[in-house]
Amino acid sequence: MSATARAAWLPLALIVLLAAWAALEQSPVQQPGTVVLRWVVNSQERDQVFARAARAAFEARHPGIRIQFIKTNEGSKVETMIAGGDAPDIVNVGMDRVHYYVRAGVLRDLAPFMTPQDRADLASFFPVCAAPFRRGDSVYALPWGCVPFILFYNRNLFDKYGVPYPTPDWTWEDYRRAARALTHDLDGDGITDEFGASFAQWQEGYYCWIYQNGGRVLTPDGRRATFDDPKVVEAVEFLRRLTREDRVIPTDVNRGRATGTGLFEANRMAMHGPTGSFYIPTYREYDRVDWDIASVPAGPSGRGTMVAPLAFGVSSQSRHPREAWLLVRFLSSSEGQQILADSGLFVPCRRDVALSDRFLKAPGPPRNKYALVAMMDDRDGRKPWGIVPPWSGDRWGDVNEEALNSRLQTFLFGVPKAGETTLEVCRAINRRANEILEEDRQARTGTPVNWSAVFAALGGILAVLVGAWAASAVRVARRSRRSRAEQAWGLLAISPWLAGFLVFSLGPLLFSLFLSLTRSSSLAPASMARFVGLDHYRWLLAGRDELFLKSLAATGKYVVLSVPLHLAAGLALALLMNARLRGINLFRTIYYLPAVMPAVASAVLFLWVFRQQGVLNYLLGGFGAIPPTRMPDWLGHPFWTIPAIVLMGLWGVGSGMMIYLAGLQNIPTQLYEAAEIDGAGPWARFRAVTLPMLSPVLFFNLVMGIIGAFQVFTSAFVLFRGGGGPDDSALFYSVYLYRKAFEQFQIGYGSALAWILFALILALTLVVFRSSAFWVYYESQRAEEVRGGERRNRTGRRETRRAQGAGRD
Repeated sequence: MSATARAAWLPLALIVLLAAWAALEQSPVQQPGTVVLRWVVNSQERDQVFARAARAAFEARHPGIRIQFIKTNEGSKVETMIAGGDAPDIVNVGMDRVHYYVRAGVLRDLAPFMTPQDRADLASFFPVCAAPFRRGDSVYALPWGCVPFILFYNRNLFDKYGVPYPTPDWTWEDYRRAARALTHDLDGDGITDEFGASFAQWQEGYYCWIYQNGGRVLTPDGRRATFDDPKVVEAVEFLRRLTREDRVIPTDVNRGRATGTGLFEANRMAMHGPTGSFYIPTYREYDRVDWDIASVPAGPSGRGTMVAPLAFGVSSQSRHPREAWLLVRFLSSSEGQQILADSGLFVPCRRDVALSDRFLKAPGPPRNKYALVAMMDDRDGRKPWGIVPPWSGDRWGDVNEEALNSRLQTFLFGVPKAGETTLEVCRAINRRANEILEEDRQARTGTPVNWSAVFAALGGILAVLVGAWAASAVRVARRSRRSRAEQAWGLLAISPWLAGFLVFSLGPLLFSLFLSLTRSSSLAPASMARFVGLDHYRWLLAGRDELFLKSLAATGKYVVLSVPLHLAAGLALALLMNARLRGINLFRTIYYLPAVMPAVASAVLFLWVFRQQGVLNYLLGGFGAIPPTRMPDWLGHPFWTIPAIVLMGLWGVGSGMMIYLAGLQNIPTQLYEAAEIDGAGPWARFRAVTLPMLSPVLFFNLVMGIIGAFQVFTSAFVLFRGGGGPDDSALFYSVYLYRKAFEQFQIGYGSALAWILFALILALTLVVFRSSAFWVYYESQRAEEVRGGERRNRTGRRETRRAQGAGRD
């Protein structure tokens, strides 16, 4: 066999093997003649149980259709797929997103697919579950499950202290009285060991209390928020008394980092609620806890609780809309709802399933399953008291997160601020909420964007830049035939890179600059984008975005603490590693390894290190001599969050060490020997020789450190699960930018944030560059200065001799 044949044999064999593998591994969904529907399913096992059973039943009914699961986090994955033009065929949408999805054209109207029987079947759903997904005669999704807010209670603790179980006529005062009786400090150390209650620390949990007190958070027309309504203030004040005065609810002050579910599992919490029924599959796994559920206690204005319905719709991007409709109809049918009921994932939305004995008397906990549907039961003239959470416009989710949740989380559960009152907090929530609603209304104003003109202008700018560069190259090439040939080959060699730079770097950069002048969303059609000029920049730079200012302050603190510490630590470590000792390369490798460790893995590791009961506090507390609860709460107190992330950054200081080490080993030893002969000690040699000779390396690390510190993201994002930490103390600029652009899909606003960050980093980098003339020492520059001085001296001597000769003449 010739050498050429031997060289060709291996690639051909690989191609044959890959083709055979593809043929053998072909799944049913890849086979021709079948319609494949894509369905994004949550990766948790409790969701998988329902999805697998539903798929098996549907495919048995429809042999020509196959369902392909995409297992991941539903919300962010689906919206990213929609934004990328690759949406799944069916979309699971909650009532909190349906308004936005409909306006953005994400969902198809199902009415054209529905028969008269399908329309009549809509009456089988509880009204509170079906209403959010209808707009007049249009139906954009069919409900398949709901999450009522209920009360879980620990029968073990109720029996232990002789407290009666919750009853259907329980009130707020009964709840508070029981919580007090069930809260105990068992060892007398001043730290609560058993808590009486906890409740959902997000919007639906707060809305339960507000609406039971007769409060409302929106005006009837839905245009303005009313979080400063006296009834709302009264409800929040009741919660403040529970957390701050009675101390019956775990907060950042009276507990460690344990969560409500963790305390419930450990038999250290008596009541958990109002909260979502989705905890039922989790609590069923708690063997040591005898638990049950009850309806939420009635407030001064009567009984009421939140019901969050979920529905399936057909994506407007689906290539098989009719088959997708069949799947949506099946999932919301009696058969599909019964599969949901058997899985225990969510509460069915159909009366015939939810109120059946098969559901209400199913084996296993909870005992009182009627509490899951009591608020929706409208049989025999009963008046339902389930309430759909309030919603107004596309930005109400931002109202919940940026105004309500962030403020109340700190006020009720964080470290209290001296003198802060409930009324002040509610007014602050209301002010921010109305700012967001006003922004949402303005998003519909502005000049429609002519995208054809935009792309034509962008192409023209790129063409002008390329033309100017080519003209410059041609002028250089005119010098000789050889230079023209070299220029031609050079252009040919860099043309792939140049094309990539124009298409994937410079083009998107200019396009993002234009996007920053628009109000646009990656979920909505391009036709909905509006040109608003410098509105985003005026809004941000005028300080009207409170979270922007917080993120800027948090990032500034991190830069001030992180950059000098990392510079000093890297230099100190490099000085230690510069010794000529046996095995020193091993130590250099050990110190460098953390720098190449994946950032997410490092953050997960430090999540355990910085726990209040973690390794760091154990060491600082004299190996456990000081109780962990009296040590710093690194991730739970606003004062410690940024220092914790700075300390975590020292884990990767080995990368800076290697750069310093290269600089140290390039310093001539003669300089140290000369300084030592002159009587210089170690400190004098470091100050007069090491630092000046190392100043270019210091300059490089300073510039790169500033750029990197302003873009800190991964550590905070993982440590606080995408949030900003307590009181948004770790809401770094890049985290806020990511939230706006890629979670809330406000691409125009996110682009403006990115350009402000770019300008800030550029300005600071220029300042450092301008200052380098005063403290950075370059040997080549010094040698050139010496040679220039010698030339000037020689010239001066010649001029002197010439003048002297002229004088003698």
